[in-house]
Amino acid sequence: EINSYEKLNQIKSEIEDRFGKVSENIIIYMYEELFENLKSKNGIEKVIQTDKSIEIVFNEKMTNELQADELFVKAYKINKDFKLSYLFKRLRITLNINNLEKHWIYYILDLLEVI
Repeated sequence: EINSYEKLNQIKSEIEDRFGKVSENIIIYMYEELFENLKSKNGIEKVIQTDKSIEIVFNEKMTNELQADELFVKAYKINKDFKLSYLFKRLRITLNINNLEKHWIYYILDLLEVI
């Protein structure tokens, strides 16, 4: 189970030792597994993915704990395409996934690190 960056790097190293260089697709999969394990810990209630965007919906408790203005500044520093909105007492963070330099999972995990 990949539940931390440390565990992710450990597993990646083990795979590299046994099989050689790990493909980008496998690395992305590992980061997606990390994200899945960090969702509830970070108060993420729902993830909505379309062809154009990824939207993270925080539960009401986490929405009340987060400082939206500070979060906006942090998100903007990671990627200028992050958008914040508030709907049904839930904070939502949306990232346009078209034309990103790298896979969206990296940006989302970077954001979760600073929350």
